[in-house]
Amino acid sequence: MRLITLGKLQLQNSHFSRPKPLLLLSYLTLEGPQARRDLANLFWKNPAVDAPKAQAKKLAKLSVALSQIKKAHAHVLNAQAGADPLGSNLHCDALEFVAAFEEGRFADAVGLYGGVFLEGFDDALGSLGLSDALLDWVLLKREFLAERVRTAMLRVAENAFEARELSVAALWAEKAFAVAGAPALEAAEFSRLQHLLRAGKGDVSRSLDKAVHANLADVSGTAREVFLALSLQRNAHLAAIRDALKLSISELARVQEELILSGLVSADLTVLAADMAADYLARHPAERLPLLMKLARSSAPQDAFGLYQRIYRETRAFGGIGDVTKARQAYLLHATDLMNAAHYDEVSTVLAELREVEARYELASDTRCCFLEAYALERLGRFKDALALLQALPESERNPDVTALMSGLLWRTGKPEDARLHAENALSSDHTWLWAKATANNTLGYLAYSSERLLDAASHFKKAASFFQAANEADRYAGSLNNYANALDMMSVFAEREGKDAATVHRMRKDAESAYFTALNALTPDTKNNAQKARIYLNLGTVWESAKDYPKAETYYLQALKLANDLPELEIKARLELNLGTIYTMMARPNDATKHYSNAIHHATQAGEYAVQSVATANLAKLNNDPDGLESALELLEQGGQLEQYPFFLDDYEGLLRVKLEEALRENDTRKAQRFFIKLGVLFEKKQDSVRMSKVDDALLALEHMTRPSEHKDMLLALLGVSDTGNADVTGVPQAE
Repeated sequence: MRLITLGKLQLQNSHFSRPKPLLLLSYLTLEGPQARRDLANLFWKNPAVDAPKAQAKKLAKLSVALSQIKKAHAHVLNAQAGADPLGSNLHCDALEFVAAFEEGRFADAVGLYGGVFLEGFDDALGSLGLSDALLDWVLLKREFLAERVRTAMLRVAENAFEARELSVAALWAEKAFAVAGAPALEAAEFSRLQHLLRAGKGDVSRSLDKAVHANLADVSGTAREVFLALSLQRNAHLAAIRDALKLSISELARVQEELILSGLVSADLTVLAADMAADYLARHPAERLPLLMKLARSSAPQDAFGLYQRIYRETRAFGGIGDVTKARQAYLLHATDLMNAAHYDEVSTVLAELREVEARYELASDTRCCFLEAYALERLGRFKDALALLQALPESERNPDVTALMSGLLWRTGKPEDARLHAENALSSDHTWLWAKATANNTLGYLAYSSERLLDAASHFKKAASFFQAANEADRYAGSLNNYANALDMMSVFAEREGKDAATVHRMRKDAESAYFTALNALTPDTKNNAQKARIYLNLGTVWESAKDYPKAETYYLQALKLANDLPELEIKARLELNLGTIYTMMARPNDATKHYSNAIHHATQAGEYAVQSVATANLAKLNNDPDGLESALELLEQGGQLEQYPFFLDDYEGLLRVKLEEALRENDTRKAQRFFIKLGVLFEKKQDSVRMSKVDDALLALEHMTRPSEHKDMLLALLGVSDTGNADVTGVPQAE
């Protein structure tokens, strides 16, 4: 037989309902065998009469109760008449619940909990003449079991949360909060519960809100303020709190003790109920913002960033104009830490907030902050945005670092002569500006590289690496080594084009490959270097592309793209997509090539990377036999100073014009043929080919008198002396640092 105590008190499969005997059975079942005298004293109050007589009366009443139990169910007690102590043979839901809980079977424990211990028995308890000790036992047992089931429900909720069953987690969290008879939530439990509710979008009910008030109502107003201030700090700084709240040292010590005793903070001042504090502050903006302001103004700049950022997000300001200076310091320190960790996108976001507030108060931008934001944007490949920031600085504020960074940005955005002037200006700075000298050398290396002065490029990149190493810029040092390897790589390409013997070309190619691996080994193994690793893998691909080993080049390019896809840097993606498009063209996979060229144009346009944009546009136009597209690409190449690619695409353009001219002549479309003759004339003028320019004029004159140009096609083409096809074999573009 089974005794039910959780919910309505009853014996299963029995009509026995006498309250006092049932309560007696409950006590014996839960507490184990008991002496008759102890039971008599618990279940019957002492009357104000002679003690021995009173004891005898209580024992007699106990015997009557036992007789009633035996008459109904003789087997439930484990003692014969007169036996002492008394015990119970019953199974009990409360004991099964406790066993499941202690064994960690929390879902089973929750299933066994049928309700509050002895639910609905309170009225009977008051009329049964029980001792105060027994009444206390009932209340303590009720609270004990309710606290256990609440804990079990929280554990079930947390298990569901770990299994990503968020709605189930929220449901059990709500049930845990609603357990009747449980003691008040501890701060840490409350925080756990709120976390589960929020994660599962559960109902943070009015009752829960009241619980927040109840917890914070248990401490003094000053303690509440200190608790909320601690919750707003990233690390506990009592000196700042004492200054912000104008507390004496003794007051702060008293409050600290009060908060520890209340369970709101630990001994080391870790906030144990962060969710409770966040919810309270969210519902009390009149308290939140003034507290943030006082705390920010009292904190050191290195501790104030989070506070000022919260103020900004609520007000789009930092308080008043007088707060901007300190907020600027806090933002700059935080942004510098982010920059060192290579979190470039976060740097740009944070400093854009600062710039917005400066503009609101019509304050000049801080040069250091402006430079750091532009540098982060440059690392992200957002060259147009970075250049616009630096160009907005007055000339007087452009120190060598700013000038050097501008040189690289001008080069990236297709202004090579301006880039050269800025780089040479930065190089003239004294020995204290190591970063500027390194960056300027990089820019001059890019310029030399684009003009096919590869020995000069290699020299500038080697100098840049030395300056970056001296400036303790390990990642940029590796990047310049990468650029140096680029130059060696391209030297091997030109050596092959110039007809150097195969052994020489192979040696130069191996030197380039070795230089790339040197750059790769210079990088530390953490993930912040993934951008640099992607660049170097890309360049290793170009080595094999130059050797026409396209499958091996593809392997390196795809390895680089896997790294780049998780990066915010658009420029790396643009170059990778371009090079993949190139090798897929060579591998006769036009659909893949088209996709990657289109991706390259998209990324390059977003980044303002005109060099890649123009080359990708030219390759795509060539792939699609589109002379108009190639004409536009040639214009971009010329304006961007991409002289190493320009002649090859010019020859491709001539070949495409001839194909289109042949089509027009074959179709007897005189107007279209005239159009392509004129375009060829402009091209020959650009090539300074006066002989063929005059022949274009002759061909146009002859065409005017022809009724069927198709019959004279071969003669007209022979008159021009145009080669049969274009001859540009455009290889992938190596990735600069």
